[in-house]
Amino acid sequence: MFISRILDHNYIVPLLGKYDEKNDQLRFVRGNATGQYESVDEWLRESTPKLVTRIRVMLEVARTIRYIHSMDIVLYSHFIRSGHLFLDSNLRTKILFFGLFAWWHREASIYGYEDSGLLGECTYESNIFAFGKLFRLVCFEDGNSVIKQYFLPNHVNARRLIGRCHAKDLKSRPTMEDVVKEMETWNFS
Repeated sequence: MFISRILDHNYIVPLLGKYDEKNDQLRFVRGNATGQYESVDEWLRESTPKLVTRIRVMLEVARTIRYIHSMDIVLYSHFIRSGHLFLDSNLRTKILFFGLFAWWHREASIYGYEDSGLLGECTYESNIFAFGKLFRLVCFEDGNSVIKQYFLPNHVNARRLIGRCHAKDLKSRPTMEDVVKEMETWNFS
């Protein structure tokens, strides 16, 4: 059973999985048959959102990750990308979910599970780092537009938060709860 079946679908894109016996792999089919969502990638390509709108979207992303973490689930950090995040018409975020229960990561490390790539990418700290990377890409490195609002308070706040998400000391990185609380104090007008 997929974890995505028990999570609130206000935060995730429902998935359908099918095992491909011939290639011995699990194939995913998105649950977006009606086309009611667009990926953050598509949104950035097809529009020219202002910095404040981009930051609002990143606040929605943070809320989504906070919800998933509150369920004691971590995301596979490789999937915290603009192509795996979807927006509805109100710019509410849903994520194409791929993750593990946090306790599984702890158990796997105790019992010597050897896939360090998977284990390293499925931690709260790696999720925070991936969020910071996504935040930087969405708000400050969009190739389709030049963002020149460098000295606005939200720009400084965002850069500072991204820096904390990328802290080398894993324990000094903020939690997603901390990220959401801080971003909610920013002025979006």
